Amino acid sequence: MLLNLMIASAAIAGTVDYPRVSNPADDPTTQGAAKSQFETAIVKHGATVLVAYVDTSAASLGNQKHGISISRSTDHGKKFSKIISASGGSSLPNTTDGDKADPVLLVNKSTGHFFLLCNRFPEGPGFQVFRSTDDGATFTLHGSAVHQSNAEMDKPHAAID
Repeated sequence: MLLNLMIASAAIAGTVDYPRVSNPADDPTTQGAAKSQFETAIVKHGATVLVAYVDTSAASLGNQKHGISISRSTDHGKKFSKIISASGGSSLPNTTDGDKADPVLLVNKSTGHFFLLCNRFPEGPGFQVFRSTDDGATFTLHGSAVHQSNAEMDKPHAAID
């Protein structure tokens, strides 16, 4: 019974072409460095799908200000392109507080603007807020959230009404 289940699962998995959001082989890293993406966030508006994630290859390259990468699809998730790469190329805007981890994505459905919240680099009080007004193609610094705290904060949570 277990073997039949494994064969059936393999047959089903082989018929579906899952798109890659990020290809670690495309990331420039030092030899032997970790290449992993984790802490994902996803949002969809119309045909646009954005996926944000922590990209460990950035730290292996000595990047101490950027840790978030973003991939974008404009065809409902059939094919993705990495538009923001913490490990090289296009990154989120350079700011004093950078972008470290715990990405959260939101979309204002009435304006179509996308928002990214994330931890600062190094972690400290509050979160960075970035905004895209061009269907997720680029992001600018929108501001900070909860900046008057004395404690280190973890994963941001937000809602748009």
